[in-house]
Amino acid sequence: MSILSLTFHCPEAVIKNWEKYFNQQLLQSIQGFKSVHQHIFSEIYSEMINEGKNYNLLLFFSTSSDRDDFLNSELLHLKDTIETIFSGEVMTFATLLNAISSSL
Repeated sequence: MSILSLTFHCPEAVIKNWEKYFNQQLLQSIQGFKSVHQHIFSEIYSEMINEGKNYNLLLFFSTSSDRDDFLNSELLHLKDTIETIFSGEVMTFATLLNAISSSL
């Protein structure tokens, strides 16, 4: 199993539009990716965030090859779409998680 963690930082001014985009477009896109085995979308609570909100999307893949393919194609498209819609206000950070131990 391979996991990709996507973190999105949304300034306060675009949170409502981000939540609308997520519910109407991003979630459908993620569910349509055949290589994504499972996903978890979360709102991040942190004492360190003073402005806006952070959200996280964990994507589970069967193989690291599936994750790499997603990174090199679908993620680029998602980032471009988010950039176009939100004019650079929503920042996206990708982190590759390589499990050392798991009970999943």
